[in-house]
Amino acid sequence: MNTPLPIAALLKDNHLDSMAHGEGHLDWSALSRVAKRRAAQQ
Repeated sequence: MNTPLPIAALLKDNHLDSMAHGEGHLDWSALSRVAKRRAAQQ
């Protein structure tokens, strides 16, 4: 159907960021760390 899934892309990017920071062993709560890091950059 070629339906864009922007939320899926966002989740993928956040998971990749989490793994790049050595948090790949954590569960979904690791995404809160990504959000905190990104908020500090602004």
